Amino acid sequence: MINGFGEESQYAINPLDLVTAVFMSANTFLQQEMAVRMMQCQFAVPLVLPSIDPEEASRFLLWPLRGVVSKWPSHFLDKNRNFQEGDLASTYMPMVSCVKLGHCGISKSQVLNHIISRLKSCNETFLHRGMDGGQLPRRLSNGLVETGWYVPTGDTARDNFSVPVVISNLRGDASTHEKCLTLLCQASSVVIVFCGNLREKEKQLLASCKDMTSKLILIDVSDTDKNENSVVGFVSTNLEEDIGLPKGSVLQGKALSEEELANRLFDTLKDLLPNQLKPITLETAAKLAVELGLNVDEGTVCKKAMAIVEEVLKGLDEGSTQFREKQLPLQGSLWCKLAEIEKEESKQRKDGKEVNPQLQKEAKDILVELSSYKMTPAMKIFTDALFTTDKLERTYFLSWMKLRLQQKQTEGSMPEHSGELENGANDDLENSDSFCTDSFDEEETEDLPEHAELQVSDLQSDIVQELEHTLHKSTGEGLEPQSEQKNLELTDDPVIEQQLYTMSNEKEIQEEITETKVSLEEQISNPVLETGDNGTLSCQVTQQNEPEPTPATSESTSSAQQQMCPDVSFEPQVAWCSQPFEPDPSLLGLEHFLREMGLIFELTHVSPGSGSHNVLRLPSLAADLLLYGIPLELMDGDASNIPMRWLGCVFAELKRRLPPEQCRIRVLTNLGVHHARNADVLSALFGVKFPEGRKRSTRGVYMVALCLPDTVRKDMECDFLLLIDVEGLCSISQDNKRNTQIHDNEMATVAIGLSDVLMQNISSNASSEFEKDFTVIVNALLRIKECGSMPNCQILVQDEEINSILQASQLKRVSEILQTETGDRGTNNADKQYTKTTSCITCIRGPWTNTSISEPVDTQYSKTVLKLKKNLLGALEKCAAKTAPTGLPEFMVCLCAIWNAVKAESFSVGLQNTDIALAFSLLCTELSQWEEISQKHMESWLLQATEKIIATKEKALDAATQNDLLSELKDEAREVVKTEVDKIRSNIEAYLMKDDPFKESTETLKPILMSNMGDLQEQITEEIMQRLDTVNESHCSSTQLEKFETLLKKEQESKLHALVENSKSSKVLLQDAELEEEFEGVWSKTLLNFDFRPSETDDITARVTDILRQNLISRGLQKHMKKIDEISQNQTSSFQVYDEHFGYRSRLKHMFEDNNRLQRIEAHQVACSVIEEYNQFVADKSSSPADFSDSYITELLGNVEKALKEKSMEIRSAFEVDLKVYLCSSACKDFQKLHDRYAKDRELLICITAAKSMYLAEFIYQFRKRDQCQRVAQAFTSMVIKPTLLDYIYRPLGMRIVEEIQATEQQYQSPNAFHQSLLEELIKEDCFETFLEYLLSFDSFRLRKIQETVVGSHLSINLPG
Repeated sequence: MINGFGEESQYAINPLDLVTAVFMSANTFLQQEMAVRMMQCQFAVPLVLPSIDPEEASRFLLWPLRGVVSKWPSHFLDKNRNFQEGDLASTYMPMVSCVKLGHCGISKSQVLNHIISRLKSCNETFLHRGMDGGQLPRRLSNGLVETGWYVPTGDTARDNFSVPVVISNLRGDASTHEKCLTLLCQASSVVIVFCGNLREKEKQLLASCKDMTSKLILIDVSDTDKNENSVVGFVSTNLEEDIGLPKGSVLQGKALSEEELANRLFDTLKDLLPNQLKPITLETAAKLAVELGLNVDEGTVCKKAMAIVEEVLKGLDEGSTQFREKQLPLQGSLWCKLAEIEKEESKQRKDGKEVNPQLQKEAKDILVELSSYKMTPAMKIFTDALFTTDKLERTYFLSWMKLRLQQKQTEGSMPEHSGELENGANDDLENSDSFCTDSFDEEETEDLPEHAELQVSDLQSDIVQELEHTLHKSTGEGLEPQSEQKNLELTDDPVIEQQLYTMSNEKEIQEEITETKVSLEEQISNPVLETGDNGTLSCQVTQQNEPEPTPATSESTSSAQQQMCPDVSFEPQVAWCSQPFEPDPSLLGLEHFLREMGLIFELTHVSPGSGSHNVLRLPSLAADLLLYGIPLELMDGDASNIPMRWLGCVFAELKRRLPPEQCRIRVLTNLGVHHARNADVLSALFGVKFPEGRKRSTRGVYMVALCLPDTVRKDMECDFLLLIDVEGLCSISQDNKRNTQIHDNEMATVAIGLSDVLMQNISSNASSEFEKDFTVIVNALLRIKECGSMPNCQILVQDEEINSILQASQLKRVSEILQTETGDRGTNNADKQYTKTTSCITCIRGPWTNTSISEPVDTQYSKTVLKLKKNLLGALEKCAAKTAPTGLPEFMVCLCAIWNAVKAESFSVGLQNTDIALAFSLLCTELSQWEEISQKHMESWLLQATEKIIATKEKALDAATQNDLLSELKDEAREVVKTEVDKIRSNIEAYLMKDDPFKESTETLKPILMSNMGDLQEQITEEIMQRLDTVNESHCSSTQLEKFETLLKKEQESKLHALVENSKSSKVLLQDAELEEEFEGVWSKTLLNFDFRPSETDDITARVTDILRQNLISRGLQKHMKKIDEISQNQTSSFQVYDEHFGYRSRLKHMFEDNNRLQRIEAHQVACSVIEEYNQFVADKSSSPADFSDSYITELLGNVEKALKEKSMEIRSAFEVDLKVYLCSSACKDFQKLHDRYAKDRELLICITAAKSMYLAEFIYQFRKRDQCQRVAQAFTSMVIKPTLLDYIYRPLGMRIVEEIQATEQQYQSPNAFHQSLLEELIKEDCFETFLEYLLSFDSFRLRKIQETVVGSHLSINLPG
């Protein structure tokens, strides 16, 4: 790992080890959540997880992959191009596995990344050595098998492969992980082996791989020069023949780069896909893993839970509608009819009429009919499964319920395509994650009984037997029945049966391929109804005694790939899969079973004998599920009814379980249309799981209770955050569009009415339906505003298209107007400012679940999600500052009140009104234009007012005149603002009167708009007042600054003149440091003499007292705290020494010394010394050009402690405290003067202090400029005149000396004469050292003698002293 400074951290870890460690530490449900998120971001996920203990087998992760769902368009059937959908675990796809043998200099993972990305920017699907930290040694991840999923995009020009492909990657040398290698060979469609320098052992391993796999491709990346024992260098000539590989099975990659090798390997795979590679499922691979001794994560509890789910869903194959009528009857027409009757009765009561007896009779008849209800078998099994004490089993049960409901209904929702060969391409599994993330230890798969099987229906058993009979008849010599059964997963598809026959008769392959294609076309044109849910079910049964399947040859598997060819989609494709589609009301989800559970309890309060199977325990169960993250349905959106008794009991049970001090709640609501991915948004923000309503009808209002951490609780002043999600809003119902519109308005009104913060979610596909969606949202906001409350609004858009931004802006404008307080006009302006500024627009673009994982990932996704979450939590914190949190009982009361108002339609904006929302939006647009015009007029007026203020300053009028002018301008501003706002009020009233949609709602809307105008008037007035004060202050400061600069310039002129004169007289050139000292004096004098403007008094006594208090506490003198109060009292006398300052023993010791006179004198001398030091300290600080600082008092108290420590006396702590209090009292007076001096114009002081360096530079420059004559003259003399004169003197002088010497000294007449004179002189001196010098250094000796002659004999004579 590389830290932020580019250095290697001492805690470095390979990123692959980090992924492995995280998956090792997580339970299977958290692993699934991580796998889904990683696949969304196009990262590979673990398939086989190595064990920390070498003696323990690796773990095959199947459950996490069940949650990975994607969609892909087909390249086949061009006349009706549709898209398919499937999960990674059960979808039939070719599987390409990559391993390495021996050391490879090339990165296998990077090659795979290039294959997946091709022409696009290279995705880092597989972590590789070229990444940060990828070159670090791996400690955990050797033996890890990762799997990536390539999904086509639908663009034939961009797609690498026309079908989905699973790509597996074994980390480490395959020779050390033979079980994983065997698993990949047996389960894969093709195995790619990167061959390094191999020995004989690896060669034998390759031969065994060839026998186990359907297709084997070798890549020679060896370096034979480095290993004499390697054999792979001859792979193209002998190893290929020895192993028996088909020609062309070996690719030479030694001289290729990673990208070039990826291109060659891609071309090879392109030729094989889709017809020459058999499709497999990872469920099949899981069975093979069990046979090889690996552990599979789906153990006993998982299979038991699935068996219970199959019992619950027995009969669903007949159709979702029939199943709902038989097993979930309470959600039928009677429940809807009862809701309508209750609403009609409420309306009659609101109007003051008597309730229609016919309605009462109808309601009584319905209740009588419902009283005969007995809990159905499916609901009995369902509730019993939830009542289990095994939390892990319940978690698996709920997860399997979601998974199997979607799988079964996907298979059964289009019976004409039951022959679909894509057996695993089931409905989306984004909701398959469990609500429980606690760690559980589950028994391993091998601990199961040898023949553990699930209980299936008779119909399913018959299908299995028929398939086994067919398999037995069609088995050839080289293919065993059980092996063939495992490969095809007990599929009952007639086309797959045809392919089984084809695979068992190799001699008739070509004819059978043709027949299969014809059969396929017949299947598409004449679909056959078959039951297809047993295939997936049988995947969960682990039979340990099954032999390994015999791998089929590449020729025989070509026809098996026909499973991938038919591409009959479940939904018609419209501009790929990003366009919205309407949910199918017939499809069932887990929420329908939970809804039935609530209705069962609701009926017991009407007819106590109607339900008898654990009915009274249902609220406790619902509360338990809610605490574990399972949503609670607040409102049935299909019937548009709320089971009040059921919800009341659930909340009562929830309150009973929680401590009284931990029941504070706040509510965050996500409101968006049915295709706005509401559940995905909340999952991305908070990790919760709401029902996903994109494919099935999950109309309703759902709630999840999110327990907050302690840090957030303090800021938000609550313990739980209730997340409310509205699903199915504005979805089209074919039955009754009018009722659907009413139900949409009711759901939106209830959800908004419960909210503290509202997140308005705008879909990326909402432009075509925006008018309808906008109407519902705005109408609901108007109704809640009419009730007197309004949530804080935040806006989320899912793309940055112009339509989405415009829609968001319009919603923001409407929300801000409605958030205006309509109460007392004396409300705090800070709150009003908050309501006008908290609506924020955030844009988030995927990745979302249940979409294609091939879609590009927005690199800013995490940052934008974090930004949105920060905005939402910030809004909740502001709500905490404005309103108190509610409790669970208050929340239930609020729900009842809103629902009663909705049922009675106690709003001026009717539930069927579609005009007022758009009209109000247009009014808001007009209002913003009117406000803009008013703002421009006020800007023009402010410009004129600014000119008046400036003109006043230029005339240099006194302060009183200036203040009078400012007051006049403020009064005028108030009148101008009032006039402008009154114009807008008149426009609003005229607009409301002329527009028909507002006639019925004028009394409701007018107060809101007028209150908004009141806020606008106060806001503009306050802004204008502040800007006038700013302009006035700015010009006052400018004037003060000019005065200060004038005074400073005057002082500088005086000082500069003195310095220049002194420099001329003393002929001393001042240095910059000396000039800086002179400037400091000028600066201090200017500050002391400058007349700062008076301002409000700022007393420093509190600051001094607090510092002294902290000092006494730190020294353990808390018992003297009362004396601190004396600081604020006027001090008139000097410091006195008292007897209490000395201890009892000290006084007893000196009792005969004239009443301790000497001791008292010594203490008094110490006090006087400290006080004298204090006076000097105050003088120094007062003379410095700086304001008072708290550090002055801290330093002062330190000086007292230091003085007492140096003087050893028998004295009590009272003396120290009294002395400190005395000095602090004096400091308050002395330093207050200093503080008042600088507090008069603090901003000006800050400004001129910041410019001090500039003034200093100007001071030095002016001095140098004025002193330049002397400097230049001195420099000219020293650098020009002096060298010239010396040269003029020395040049002729030298020549004259030479001539004189030659004329007077005979030894200098010739060289021989000079040499002779030297020898003669040596003889005369008779000195050994001189003679030695002559011999060793003749040149220096000669020059020395000449110099002595010139200097001694001639210069001394010619150049006197």
